[in-house]
Amino acid sequence: MNGIEESAAPSPARTSQTEYWQDEDFARMRAIAWRWAKRIGLGVLALGLLIHVYALLLALILPPTTFNMTGSTLVGRDVQHRSVPLEEISPHLVRAVIAAEGCLWNAQWGAARVAR
Repeated sequence: MNGIEESAAPSPARTSQTEYWQDEDFARMRAIAWRWAKRIGLGVLALGLLIHVYALLLALILPPTTFNMTGSTLVGRDVQHRSVPLEEISPHLVRAVIAAEGCLWNAQWGAARVAR
């Protein structure tokens, strides 16, 4: 037939979808994929738990240093760290830090003024 051979017989490797899904190779690949999915899931859960524990520790214990201070020390700059109570800090500085942290600062302070 124009030099093209056609085979009427089905391929002997797999004859039906059921045999494909029950094949040993597919079962092994599915087991490997499931194992990796469990590892990734446990890694994400462990990372989330670690972040929460770290945040809780920072809320309870004043850290002796920060990543920024550590980086400055590695570069060779002298770093001095002294904790100051919030009452000794200017209220303008407190508001400036809040403004730097939140983009809705005006809306938040406006709502706080209305609530007073």
